[in-house]
Amino acid sequence: MLLIINNNSYQKAVFFTSANRAVGGMMQTTADLEDYVTLKDDNDKLLAENATLRQQLLEYEKLSALLQEQLDTTFQFQKDSLYDTSNYRFIPANVINNSTLKAKNHITIDKGEQDGVKPGMGLITSQGVVGQVKATSNSFATCYSLLNTNLKVSAKLTKNDALCTVTWDGQNPAVGQVNYLARHIDVAVGDTVGVSGYNALYPPEVLIGTIKSVENLSSETFLKVEVELFEDFSKLSFVYVVSPLFKDEKDSLEQVSLKE
Repeated sequence: MLLIINNNSYQKAVFFTSANRAVGGMMQTTADLEDYVTLKDDNDKLLAENATLRQQLLEYEKLSALLQEQLDTTFQFQKDSLYDTSNYRFIPANVINNSTLKAKNHITIDKGEQDGVKPGMGLITSQGVVGQVKATSNSFATCYSLLNTNLKVSAKLTKNDALCTVTWDGQNPAVGQVNYLARHIDVAVGDTVGVSGYNALYPPEVLIGTIKSVENLSSETFLKVEVELFEDFSKLSFVYVVSPLFKDEKDSLEQVSLKE
C-alpha cells in the first residue's frame, strides 16, 4: 500500500484527503468535548462578571446622582443614603437544589460563609425577588424560597408607594398574594409590585411581579390581591445574594432607639 500511494499521484491525493478528513473530524470532536467539560467554569465566570458589572453600574448611578445633586439649585429632601443601591454588594451563586411543589420550599446555593453569605441576606435574580438566606455552612447556604408560606416580603406598589406584604399561599407557584392593602388604595391589574426597601434586605428598585387580580369585598378590611411573579422558579439556575453594607449599623442604631 505504501508503494502504491508513494508512486501514484492519484492514490496519494485520495489517501491524504481521507486522512485529513478523519483527523479533522477527531479534532472537532475533541474540541466539542473540551467545550462541554469547561461549560460550568465558563458559566461561573459569566456570573462573576455579571456581579462585577452590576456593582459598576450601581457605582456609576451613584456618581450620576451626585453630579445631578450638584447641578440642582433647589433644596430637596434627599433619600436616606442607607437605601441607595450603591450600598449593596452582590454575590453570584449557582442553585444546586430547588423545590417548587411543597408548601415550604427551599433553595440551596453553592456559596456560604467563606464567600460572605450570612443568614438573613436577600436573594434576587435579574427578574426580581427570589427569597432569603436561612442557614449557612462554610461553602453552602439553604434559603427560604419566595414560594414558602413562612416567608413575608415587605413590598409596595411602585406607582403610589402604598405599603403591603407579599406572601405565598402554597398553591400556584407563579402567583403570590399581596396583603394589607386597604380598600381605598388605588390598585389595578397590571400595576407593578416591588420591595419596600425599609428592611434593607433588597435594593429598593428590585421588583416582585405585576398585579394579576383585585377583589374589593365589602366584608373584608383589605383588598384581596394576587400578584403574578416575575421569576419562573421552575427554571431557577443562579441567583445573586444581596449583602447590604450598612445593615448591621442601621439595626444596632434602631435597637438603641427602641429602648429609649
